Formats: sequence, structure tokens, C-alpha cells
Amino acid sequence: MEEFNSEVKQAPLSIDYELTVLKGKEILLLDPQDGVTLDRSPDLAPAKLTFKVFKDSLLDIQEGDLVNFKVNGELVFVGYIFEKRRNKDNFINVTAYDQCRYLSSEAYYIFNNEKSASELIVALSADVGIKLGTVTPTQPKISYVFDGTTYRDIFLTILTLTSGQSPKIPIKSTPTLDPSRYRGGFSGLNNVSMSGEKKDPTERLNSWGNETSAQLREANKKDTDSDIVAPNGKYFEKNDIQYLMDNKYTKEQAIAELSKTDKYKKKEEKPKLRRPLYIAYDDNGELTVKEINDMVTDILIDSTQVGDYDYISSIDKNTFTQILVVREANVNDGGVEKKQHWRTGAAYAKEQSRKWGILQKVFKPKEKDINAIDMAKKELELTAKKTHSLRLSDCLGHTEIRPGSGVWLNFDIGDQIINELVYVESVTHKFNNHKHLMDLDIIYFDKEVPEITTEDWGDEAARKRIEELKKSKSKRSSKGGTTTGTGATSSAAVQKGLDSVLGTSSPYGDNGCVDRATLAGSYYNSMCKGAYEAGIKDVPGLKSYAEANGYAIEEYTGQANPGDILIYDEEEHVVVADGNGGCVGNSTDAGSVIQYSDVNYAYHNGVPPTHIIRTGVR
Repeated sequence: MEEFNSEVKQAPLSIDYELTVLKGKEILLLDPQDGVTLDRSPDLAPAKLTFKVFKDSLLDIQEGDLVNFKVNGELVFVGYIFEKRRNKDNFINVTAYDQCRYLSSEAYYIFNNEKSASELIVALSADVGIKLGTVTPTQPKISYVFDGTTYRDIFLTILTLTSGQSPKIPIKSTPTLDPSRYRGGFSGLNNVSMSGEKKDPTERLNSWGNETSAQLREANKKDTDSDIVAPNGKYFEKNDIQYLMDNKYTKEQAIAELSKTDKYKKKEEKPKLRRPLYIAYDDNGELTVKEINDMVTDILIDSTQVGDYDYISSIDKNTFTQILVVREANVNDGGVEKKQHWRTGAAYAKEQSRKWGILQKVFKPKEKDINAIDMAKKELELTAKKTHSLRLSDCLGHTEIRPGSGVWLNFDIGDQIINELVYVESVTHKFNNHKHLMDLDIIYFDKEVPEITTEDWGDEAARKRIEELKKSKSKRSSKGGTTTGTGATSSAAVQKGLDSVLGTSSPYGDNGCVDRATLAGSYYNSMCKGAYEAGIKDVPGLKSYAEANGYAIEEYTGQANPGDILIYDEEEHVVVADGNGGCVGNSTDAGSVIQYSDVNYAYHNGVPPTHIIRTGVR
């Protein structure tokens, strides 16, 4: 169990704040009416400070002026005025944003696997004039093309790529509090409630970390159990103790001996691991990047510190109780191509089905997936759960809380007790009348692990059957067929080209269909090679290049040879035909090049290509 590294953080019960605007060399001290509000949102959205001031003859604040906001002498916001609104009563409503507002500017960059995300953030911040604070070093090198992308999206994308390429690290867990270091209350002032009522500061402390497990243990206690708790959290059984005492052990010796056995000894838990998650935000005028473990605070929140809460648990969004596995392939039925389906297995969360009814999802594995039933099981382990949202309103405020901050929550929400480390998704800080309250949106995950059972109705046999159908169809199609265009070559070269791009990701991301198609085509066709080397990345450009090199853009009639370029919706998407009724192409959902068994499902479901560039393969 983790321990707090310092005393529980105390929140001030009374605060003073100072709002200033820099006007040239002059500093204006403002007196805001109705308080000040500071909104902090996730994903590098700029923090927003809003306030209202009276416009007199001396007040002159303009868009672009620098704003500083301090609470009890500590700087908590640095930003710039972006908007003013006024009414007939001569009050001005002012909106200021921190420097992340300037990350909305768009840019074009090509990263070629030379620098890490942290190095790129330093370089790009200089380009756009962003001031830097602490940037946690990262290791993986980034390869990506950004074309007309905002700096905000560039930063978020390269940090996401870094997370996926980094080794796993331990997850923070619920702490064990040390009573000698405890200072109590309001995340540090536990002896004061929201109503001002005095409370025993040790009352909640003694239950922290033990409350839920003790309740569960007591609820499951059997008549055969003793009153003594074993190292693994269960009760010693009376018969086990009595057996050793009948064999000349004292009660204390019996307990000590039983504690060494597998039945009662504490299980050594392997540390839970996850990919690192990087949070970027502005910290008082400096762009900061931290791993989320470094965002964990010593702030403890319970019901005495919350004015109200809104908790939603639901099975209406992305919750399933069973997954049906279906394989599909095109087969030749009397000379007519037809799509055939095989139900090859299923995964069930039977207890959840009993409680919630059948909520079924169909999973269609890729042709090469050899563990489809296990894949369905793993997906159901994640989706056979309730979804949760939790908003805490009017909590006593801490200025350091922002999206990504970890806080320790001990809170009864009715159907369960949350007693663990949670993370803040967004926060609104409200300052008024010497008080600081905050509204928190909490990221909360269901910890229940559903029991999943599976049935395999011959998935591997169906996969092999589909594979054989593909091979036999390939042999039939290779015996005939005509082509147009120039640069004829063999289907073996086409297969080599297709194999070279399968599973790869284009540096152009979602817009990489032409890049991947021409790269595959470069193995067997001079026009495709020229288009790839010329850096053509859009469909209109590819069509123009092909026509300039003597290739016709024909209407697609349902027949394609291996290596032909298929075009969808006139000029929206391209793939490479495999000659078997399927194709290979860039997938936005997969984030890489994948094999499609049916060309009519490579763009939108049931939508065939509209045009074809015949590359001359025979």
C-alpha cells in the first residue's frame, strides 16, 4: 500500500485574493463584483478566468492585457484578456485565458523519428511563443506528419503516441494513513464539517482503507469462523484453531502457525502496471508536462467537505453482457460471389445477463486472428460493467487542483463506497466572500471484475476454411482476366507489396490511404512508385498523376485484378485490390493498414468502389 509522503493537505477556511491587470507599465488593482471563477478543463484547453468589474472614468482595460490572480498571496493564474462584455449598468464582464489559448494556431510539421515528444514540445513551444516550465523527459522517438493541425492537437497526439510506445509503470494505489502524521479536516481539517459542527478527528481516520473490506468480511462471516482476522483479511476457522490446540499448541502458537499456511497467509500482490499517461497544462504562465503519477496530491475528500454530488451509474452506454463471434468471407456460389457468415463462438457474463438482461455485441475478427474467442472474452471483461460519472459540488477549495490531479476520496455514493485514489477530469474554482469552493468532475472506474465464460463452436476450423477458400479462389482468378494500363508484372510482386504495408501506419495518419497504396504499388508498378516518391498524398493528386502517365480512371464494374487501385466516392479513399474480392488499405479505426475480405466494406459498410486504376498486373 502507498503512504502519503507528507501531512494531509489542509485547505484554508478563509481566503483573500488579489486581481491585477498590467496596463503598459501600470498595474491596476481590480475589485471584482460577485467573485472570480477559474475553469480548468482537460486536453490542453486554456484555463478561463471570468470576473465582473465596474467601469468608472479611471478604469481602462483592453483585450490582450496581462491578468494575474493570487489567492492568499500565491499566484494561481496568469493569462490575457480575450473578451469584454458590458451592460447599461456600467459593469464589464471580462474573460481571460492562459497562454494555452495560443495553441489553437495551426501548423505543418514532419517528424522523422529523430526527436522525442518532450524535445518536440520544447522546440514547437519556441515556434509559437509559448513559455515553458517543467517538461518531463520522454524517450520514444516520434514519426508523424501534421498538415494544418493545431499545436494543441500536435502536443496531445505526440504525448499519446509516447504513452503507447513506453514501457509500463506501476499504478498508484490507496494509501495507508499514519495517525502520527494526520492533521485532520477538509482534506486536512476533518474536525470541521461544512455546517461548522465539530467532529472527532480520529473517527474517519481509523476507518480509512479498512471500511469497505471490514464491511464485506463481516457480511460474509460464517458460523464456523472465529473472531480473529487472518493476515489475508479473512477469519481463521474455529476448527483449524481447535485442531492445533488439540495437538498441544497454545492458541497464540496455533494462530502463528496457521498464519504461515497458504490458506491464511497474506498474498503477495504483483504491482499493477499501466502505460504512462502524460498531462500537459499551463502552470502560472509556463507550459508544464507531467506523468500522471506526479500529479497525485495529499488531498483527502470525504462527505463532510462536499456541498452536494451528482452520481450516475448506467448500463445504457457501452455496456454488454455477451459478445457473439462471427467470421465472414466471400464465397463463390454457382459463379456468384456471396458473403457467408459463420457463428464461431461467444463470451458470456452470465451474472450480469441475469441482472440486466441480454445486451449483445457482435465481434467480427480479422481473417488472421487466431484467438478470436479470447479477444471477445477480454473485451467483455471491460464492457460487462456499469459506467459511472461523479460530480462533487461546492467542495472546500484547493488552488492546485486541475485536470489530472489525483485526490484521495472516501465517499459513500449510495450503492458503493469509494475509498481510493481518483483523478480529476475538470474543475471549476469559485472565489467569493473570502471563501473558495470548487466543483469537481471525477474520473471513476468500476472495479468489479465480471466472471466471463466462453463457448468455442469451431472458430479455428472456420478460420482455416476461410483461408482455404481464399487460396482456391486465388488460383482460379490467376488463370484468366485482362488488364489495361502499362508496366505489367506478376501477382507475386503484388503480394510482396501488400505484405510490406500490412500492419504499418502512414506518417499522414488518417489521411494516409494514398501514401500506403502507392508504397505497396511501388513494388510492381512504375506509376505507383513515381507517385509515392513524389509525395502525392491525396486522391485527386493521384488521379491526375496516373492520367498524366497514361493510365485511365475507369468506372468500377465489380472486377479487379491483384494490384489495381480502387477509388471510393469519386476521390475520397483508395485501397489496393488483392484479386480475391478483398483489398488492403489504410484504416482510420485500426490506425494502420489492414486486410479487408470484401472491397465493399473497406470504405463504408456495403459501399463499393466507384472507380479503378488498372495497374496491368496479370
